[in-house]
Amino acid sequence: MSALLRDHGLLEPSQVEWLWFVYGGIGIGIGIGIGIGIGIGIGIETTLPLMGTFDPVDLTQRIERSQPSGHPDA
Repeated sequence: MSALLRDHGLLEPSQVEWLWFVYGGIGIGIGIGIGIGIGIGIGIETTLPLMGTFDPVDLTQRIERSQPSGHPDA
């Protein structure tokens, strides 16, 4: 089954999502996508779209650039 999905490009991620956390901080962030994710954090969710294949180094840089400016310790 996975080979069939891979052959049709259906196993490639279309986006990445995460919540920003600050050690010792409190708050609840809720993200709604395919399901619902709940985590303890500062309540800021970041979603980055991905187009086709992606470079892990570039993705890491995009994630670092999306850090909330009001929470430098996130």
